[in-house]
Amino acid sequence: MLILNHEKLYLKRMIGLILVLFISIIGTTNLYGQEQNKITIKGVAQDSSGEALPEVLIYEKNNPDNEVFSDIDGNYSIQANPNSTLVFEFVGLDTQEIDVNGQTNLNATLGTAQTNDINEVIVVGFGTTTKANVTGAVSQIKIDEVSQPVSNPTQLLYGQASGVNLVQNSGEPGSNSTINIRGAGIGSTPPLIVVDGMIVDSFDEVSPSDIETFTILKDAASASIYGSQAANGVILITTKSGKTGSMKININSSTGYTTPTTLPDMLRSTDYMNAMNEREIYGFGQDPNSIYSEEVIQAYQNGSLDKNYYGDTEWLDELFGTGAFSDQYLSIRGGSEKSRYLFSARYNKQEGTLKHNSELDSYQVRAKMEFDMTDWLTLGTNITGNQRESISPRQSIEDIVRTAMQANPLRPVYYTNGDYNAVGATGVDALNSLEDPSLSPVYRSIDGRIERDRFRLNSQFYLKVKLLEGLTYEPTFNYKYSNTNVQRLTPTYTLYDGPDRANIALQRTENTLFRNAILQKDFQIDNLLRYKRNLGENHKIGGFIGHQLIVEHDEGTFNTTVENLPSDGLSGLGNGSLPITTGQADSEFRMQSFFGRLEYSFKNKYLFEANMRVDEASVFPESDRQAFFPSFSAGWKISEESFMNQFKNLNLLKLRGSWGQLGNTNNLRQISEAPYLQTYNITDGYILGDDVLNTGITPGRLAEDLTWETSESLDFGIDLRMWNALSITADWYKRDTYDIIQLDNTPDLAGTLPAFINSGDVRNTGFEFAIDYNNNHNAFKYNIGVNFNINENEITSLPEGDYFTVDTSTLRIINQVGQPVGSYYGYIFDGIYQSQEEIDNDPAAYNGALPGWKKYRDISGPDGTPDGVIDENDRTIIGDSQPDFTYGINAGASFKGFDFMVTFNGVQGVDRLRPQNGYDTVQGNLTTDWLDRWSPTNPSNELPVIGSERTNFSSWNIVDGSYLRLKVAEFGYTLPSSLTDKWSIDKLRFFVSGTNLLTFTNFTDGFDPEKFGNNWRNENYPLNKTFVMGLNLQF
Repeated sequence: MLILNHEKLYLKRMIGLILVLFISIIGTTNLYGQEQNKITIKGVAQDSSGEALPEVLIYEKNNPDNEVFSDIDGNYSIQANPNSTLVFEFVGLDTQEIDVNGQTNLNATLGTAQTNDINEVIVVGFGTTTKANVTGAVSQIKIDEVSQPVSNPTQLLYGQASGVNLVQNSGEPGSNSTINIRGAGIGSTPPLIVVDGMIVDSFDEVSPSDIETFTILKDAASASIYGSQAANGVILITTKSGKTGSMKININSSTGYTTPTTLPDMLRSTDYMNAMNEREIYGFGQDPNSIYSEEVIQAYQNGSLDKNYYGDTEWLDELFGTGAFSDQYLSIRGGSEKSRYLFSARYNKQEGTLKHNSELDSYQVRAKMEFDMTDWLTLGTNITGNQRESISPRQSIEDIVRTAMQANPLRPVYYTNGDYNAVGATGVDALNSLEDPSLSPVYRSIDGRIERDRFRLNSQFYLKVKLLEGLTYEPTFNYKYSNTNVQRLTPTYTLYDGPDRANIALQRTENTLFRNAILQKDFQIDNLLRYKRNLGENHKIGGFIGHQLIVEHDEGTFNTTVENLPSDGLSGLGNGSLPITTGQADSEFRMQSFFGRLEYSFKNKYLFEANMRVDEASVFPESDRQAFFPSFSAGWKISEESFMNQFKNLNLLKLRGSWGQLGNTNNLRQISEAPYLQTYNITDGYILGDDVLNTGITPGRLAEDLTWETSESLDFGIDLRMWNALSITADWYKRDTYDIIQLDNTPDLAGTLPAFINSGDVRNTGFEFAIDYNNNHNAFKYNIGVNFNINENEITSLPEGDYFTVDTSTLRIINQVGQPVGSYYGYIFDGIYQSQEEIDNDPAAYNGALPGWKKYRDISGPDGTPDGVIDENDRTIIGDSQPDFTYGINAGASFKGFDFMVTFNGVQGVDRLRPQNGYDTVQGNLTTDWLDRWSPTNPSNELPVIGSERTNFSSWNIVDGSYLRLKVAEFGYTLPSSLTDKWSIDKLRFFVSGTNLLTFTNFTDGFDPEKFGNNWRNENYPLNKTFVMGLNLQF
């Protein structure tokens, strides 16, 4: 249980200071003078295109102190004299005056003299502002309607914002992309995700078609209001809301198919046999006929061998094919003068490209309602339900793909009678030798299945209480419920060594059924006191103070296993015997926070903002449970200065700067409820002196000196808008992350479990740039945008020594001071030995080297100088997995109902591990690239002989993973209104769309550079190309 320490002096001072500030501001203004004959006037403020305008200042012409601002949907409510005149003001637009004349409903349309996107509303933490007034590093992406085939909202972000790098590691249905904002840290955690003010676990909790905007908070000034949850940035998702007016129905429907983006071509049977024989000759100096004799190869080519054991199988093609995709969305929205509503439902179905046991069904519903109960009270609710049902193979996809990459192509998938093959021919001992029985890659994909059923309910209830003019109280209660059930069936099987079924090759006679249930209940309570006021003609002030309580309660994990079901098709636990039930105790995380923001604007030119937050988290010991996270930002709108009036085409020129601090508790929360408490684990094989005990208790090491992970950010930026068409944003930033929290990777002491430590410091320094141009010539409209980010990642401190290994088994990856996180560590490849003479003349050649083997550079010895020996002293940094820069390109055009758009995203200067290294004893089959391997008649200096030494990881294993990908392309046609009006349809658009259509890369053929990462065996689920056609219907 979280114990709050209210005696902390700085916490008292912060709260007291903000309260005094607000009370002083309120006391200096006349909030109480209201005439008895005033009436309530409501309406909507919008621009000439019909778009709602937030933050419009509305006031009585003869009583300027009586003022209000429109909300995010342009709605306003003001009490005024029935014979007065209302004035509507918005920066960059013509002011409008409307006589009341006793009316209670007045809508205002502000002129277009300077219409441009500088007045676009920007959603920020716990509030909104306009693009012209933003002082932090913020990117906002507006979503009009979703036509592209996306199963997860992260796919809408590719190539859209500078400094945001996305990597999709798997094409399995329902998989997420990894998001990195402004560089990586040691053990980086993902950005915080906030949907309509509610903190959620993943993007799949919101339907893509429900989304109105993404807002990405990249620097500490914009994200510090979220404190210790925002160290790696924040992504705010604002969903669509109901609007005053008649009911509108929207339908988005699409259907299509998916295929792998690429699959490697493996050696087929004859090439495979020759390659294995060459391995014996050039790799190990053995008899060339020790694997496949000439008799076997000749007989295979003549087609005289038994088809039950000698085939020509492309295992990856047998595993992967085409999957179906379908997405159906319906929304109903509307409202009256006092209420607004939106109801939506979505069904998404994906069949994986894996041909067996790979599919996902997702159901989502949303109900979002808001009611003006009185002139001073608004009540709202936002409820989302999400049901996901998925099927995947019982065996891991990594094992299945790895087996397919290694599998002997001679082995058929089936015997001639249709049974699954359990053995293949080796070729040894002429024609009669068979492999040891094993499950083929295809059979592994059908050997049982895992069914996952997850239900999530997110409920939000809020009030907006107008206490005084400009002062509102906004309490919000968020409740999250999650129930996940997993069922894993291990079935029986009987496989034979031939089509006659004479002998059993493999058999499982007992089946098992495993079930797992996880229940989680969380709540988040926010209380905000918000104030906004104009103080005279030149001063605008606003802000809020708030309190937040988060409780995440995991009610434990319950596991049950039964055996001997009468049939594999009977999946009820009651049908089995010998039930074994285990569980995990409840756990709970609590955090209480106090936070506030102060905003000030002078003459609409000089902007200032301060944010402060104090977090108190239960994962830390009571003595170090609190942390304070401040930030400050300022902006200067140079374009508002009088000396800039001569530049008539300049809409906005703004300089801004920010500094702030953030924290991180996510690494702790994901693994331990209270890492500062002593823990124990019952283990087998406990070592005590020279004895090994059958059972022992392993204590965990205490995280006694653990402290908060802190990120400090500095940012300077410029925003430019010209000709109402060209927008440019540029930022330089530096982010230092201190005391990064990780599990200690040092060897266990006396059998103890590892502890959490503060493992070091990392610096990310970079430059971001984005340019967008939008214009039109009569009916032809077009837009193009380019963004890129250059980031330098460096470890500046480590707790012990100047490095520690990440990949402890092979020492391929290392973290070292002065180098990027996760650098590749090994020898420098120096070509391939072409002859025995070259080997004899190389003092650094290792014993047993043969022509066709790789050679390495002697760069150092024990004394730091080359010593003629290749050993550990010759290893160095040979690459890193952090890209030098990332970029995106967006373009679109429309003409008389036709529209077209494309999105590219690219990564440059990133190193990846070579997918295959030719170590046959580990990898089995090889890709067709190895047809160009070294031989006496093909003196390659790129690919060595097959089966050469396999222990030396070197720069040969590093390849360029840069790529440019056509992420989305879409073409649509909207029927003319002259036709649809006859059918009472507002809009009917047909479209075709595709994702991951083209990839330009020098990466190894057949392997996807995006998903590859550090997976040198290419064991993940292939990424997908998706093609769909569909319609958008509004009426």
